[in-house]
Amino acid sequence: MSKTRLLSALVFTGTLAGAVAMPQTAEAYSVRVHIHLANEIRDALIKNWDAVDCTEGEDPWCGKPAIKLLGPGDEPQWVLLDKDNAEAIRDNPEFWRGGAIGPDNTVFPGLTDPSHAWHFFPFSQCQAMLDNAETPPERAYALGCFLHGTTDNNVHHVVNYFSGETFTLYPKDAAQDGELRFHLLNVVRHITVEGKIEKALTAARPEAFTAEKMKHAIAKDLYRRVYLDPNDEGRGLWHWFAGDLVQRKNDALRAAQLDGFDPNDELETSIEELREQGVTIDLDGRVMDAYIDFLKAGGSVEVLSPGSLAPYEYVLLLPEIIEDVKRLLDITEARGVQRMGELVAEWEAEGECGLSCPILVSKKKLWQHIFQGTANTRSLYGQAVDLKKEQLNEVIEGYLGSVERLSNLLVEKGPAGLALADITFATQPLVDAIDRVTDFPYEVLFPAWAVDIIDSIAPLRSFLEGSIRLVTEEFKKQIVERMNEYTRQLREQLLALSPQVIQDINAKVNELKEIAIAQIDAAKLEALGIDLSDGDAAFKSFDTSVLYMNSYNSIAGVLANQELVFSQAATSFSGGGPVSFDASWQVGYTQMSVCEDLAAAFYPCGTSAIEVLQPDFRECETIEMISPEMQPNIECHDGSAVEFDSDPNPATCVKRDLETIIGPEEGHLGSYSLAYPADLADRGPECVGLSVPGSLGVSGDRPEDNAGGSSSDDDAGSDGCACSSDPTRRETPWWLALAVVGLVTRRRRL
Repeated sequence: MSKTRLLSALVFTGTLAGAVAMPQTAEAYSVRVHIHLANEIRDALIKNWDAVDCTEGEDPWCGKPAIKLLGPGDEPQWVLLDKDNAEAIRDNPEFWRGGAIGPDNTVFPGLTDPSHAWHFFPFSQCQAMLDNAETPPERAYALGCFLHGTTDNNVHHVVNYFSGETFTLYPKDAAQDGELRFHLLNVVRHITVEGKIEKALTAARPEAFTAEKMKHAIAKDLYRRVYLDPNDEGRGLWHWFAGDLVQRKNDALRAAQLDGFDPNDELETSIEELREQGVTIDLDGRVMDAYIDFLKAGGSVEVLSPGSLAPYEYVLLLPEIIEDVKRLLDITEARGVQRMGELVAEWEAEGECGLSCPILVSKKKLWQHIFQGTANTRSLYGQAVDLKKEQLNEVIEGYLGSVERLSNLLVEKGPAGLALADITFATQPLVDAIDRVTDFPYEVLFPAWAVDIIDSIAPLRSFLEGSIRLVTEEFKKQIVERMNEYTRQLREQLLALSPQVIQDINAKVNELKEIAIAQIDAAKLEALGIDLSDGDAAFKSFDTSVLYMNSYNSIAGVLANQELVFSQAATSFSGGGPVSFDASWQVGYTQMSVCEDLAAAFYPCGTSAIEVLQPDFRECETIEMISPEMQPNIECHDGSAVEFDSDPNPATCVKRDLETIIGPEEGHLGSYSLAYPADLADRGPECVGLSVPGSLGVSGDRPEDNAGGSSSDDDAGSDGCACSSDPTRRETPWWLALAVVGLVTRRRRL
């Protein structure tokens, strides 16, 4: 099992765990803080847009869909939103809030990998949703995804400082005998730090967290189109989420030695292509038996129950299996039509025999009864397949309904307030939809008059019965029932680590205090207002802190121009912007950081772990000397899987999977989190002079050697701006196509 993906098992079960004693789920900002930021941005937008007590002469942004950036000083900066985007946010608050936590709900509430990780280039999913949005609610939801990613980039940088590294189930601080091992230490550290942030904000603004202000909705049709439905490029994005799990499933089916059936071909090819190729495989109940065997014994998962899949894998498999079953039904229909033609041809070859070959005639009659349609009507089998597909689609609808219910319950009550009845209520839409998957109309498909030759159709009937059992019985058993089992196990481990983690965080805060006093001096630290007496004190003024300002400004910027998180220049990474929502240092890959004039507007007091702890952004300032000890670890390896390189460089920060770094064949070389500054990328992002609508105008500051790259007049274009394009353009940008290619390449490599 991919160890990077095992992270998801923890986050998912930790959310459902009645994690009753745990302060938060394991997202960056808690979902409630994400929603609060969404509300704050929307309120500011509407207030300025609806302003009537000012004139444009006095204030050129008065009455416009503009947002004023936060910061010190008396020279305000404004960003102007596209009218369609602004109206979508203003008129659809629940979908805007839903999108703000959408990446935490992409697979299931709290399951944040792979929707946050570099294997998926997470900002590309936001752009894919925006490109595919057809209605204002869908547009609002898609824009909320950008809010989520850019705020995660900001907060993870400081949270990872106190937790020791980017969110992982294989933390270096829990290594034994020189080897990484599965451990929850880092996870609980993240949960604890993020809980302190929400605690401080809730105490400062309790009125901002009413149930009405937290209510949110999922743009289900948009979600289906982008993540689940096949398109011109092939399978939906969800298929790539499943990653090596799809290969494991296909390998298990192939191992069953099903004659003529290769899941790597049949289940990876579009139904339309299957039809064009005339794929007509004899499928029987063994296919579904093999599927069920895989679900029951899909492989061992460390720490969790041996011989089974992890809970998140069942969730990932749900839409995958739905799609597979629909494909298999199409294959059986094509095979049935072909078999009918073969029998008709055999009958004609026998001289259209009647009494002389009664068994052949009966077989022909039965297959025609099932598979022969007319010019205006589908065959009986085709009608049954259409009904099954409709019911299977309702399972996906039920799944999305359960995600939305659970997400709202988590936001309203918090994990500590969830009871078993709440979880039962949340999963009810999925359970009900599964219950509606009825049996095939066997009495119509297999009539009584055909009893004497029914054996000829037995494999098909066995296949159909197996497909229904897979959906109606195994989904419930493997997805619903096992959740409680795993959450009980996980809850015990989480609770056991909490006391140690609180001590770890306070020790890390004290360490930062000693470093800051030694390098900045105590008087300066006090003048900046940074209180490092303990973990609670460090975040107690979060609502007015530089961290809050940076998050707020990042949202405003990406709403004005989404390309701020993609450099549009050749880099090591797809698009050149942040490659993860979770990793440290990612805020440094945005144009808002790379371009000096934009950085001065969006992050006027810096982005380092120490600078963002300043409690009042109105009186903040940058710190001239930021030493490595005041920043989170640079997570690159050279010779050791359990220690980070003390002198990192682009060679030791090369992109690698965790399995490669753990393995000895390449000398434990590289980075699997990509948590390192942009100047350590072999080709880092460049300032490309994006147009940011508003008072900022066009960024023209193009450093000769910024973030590991060199500027180029050819890249900039004749006007010095490489991409002052309409941020709402609908064509698919090159970086998204590159991301998809990367996904396909990775998928085939596993």
